[in-house]
Amino acid sequence: MGETTAWDARLELTGDGKGLVANAGVVLLRKTADAVGLTARISEVFGPGRVERICRGAVLVGAASAIAAGARNLSQVERMLAGHAGTFGSCGSDSTLWRTLDSIDERVLRRLSRARARSRRTLWRMLAARPGGFPWLRVGGKRLEGGVNLSV
Repeated sequence: MGETTAWDARLELTGDGKGLVANAGVVLLRKTADAVGLTARISEVFGPGRVERICRGAVLVGAASAIAAGARNLSQVERMLAGHAGTFGSCGSDSTLWRTLDSIDERVLRRLSRARARSRRTLWRMLAARPGGFPWLRVGGKRLEGGVNLSV
C-alpha cells in the first residue's frame, strides 16, 4: 500500500496490574473512531452549524466511549469526559449531549447509519492491510493474534 496509517503507531496494553490507569482503554476507542473517520463522518451528518458549536461527532463519540467505560447517565458522561479532556478535547456539557441526542430524527438516524457503515468499511480495509493482525498488541501479558473484534 505504501501509505502510513494511524495503525502504524505502537501501542502497548497490559493487564498485569502494574502501572494501570483507570479507563485507559477509552483512549483506544476514541482514537479508533478518529482513525476510521467515524468522528468526522458524524460531524458531517450534523453539518457545520454555528461557529461556536462544539463538534457533534466528538460529542457522540466521547459519550459512547464514556458509556463503554461505565458512565450510566448524561451527568456521568459529562464528568468522565471532563476528567479526560486531554484525550477527548471539548465534548461539551451534559446539556450539549442532550441537545445533540434530541436533534436526531429518522433522517439523521439514516445518515448516521451510513456514516457508521462507511467507517466500518474503512476499518475492515485497514485490518485487511495487516493480515497478520497487530503482533505488537498485548493484553494480560498475551499477544493478540489471529482475530480482531471491533464494533463500530
